[in-house]
Amino acid sequence: MRGITPSGEPYAFGRLRMQTELAGGCFSPDGKWFFVNAYAPTRTIAITGPWKT
Repeated sequence: MRGITPSGEPYAFGRLRMQTELAGGCFSPDGKWFFVNAYAPTRTIAITGPWKT
């Protein structure tokens, strides 16, 4: 996964070491968790910060 800094620079955010495709990344309403889905095997992955705001 890649993130984008406020100045527009990309950075490595995470890596999934499974043969699958990632989709549907979003933050929880309180901003403490980032959720991303994997297609097969089906998984929802929850990642916690700290996140810079």
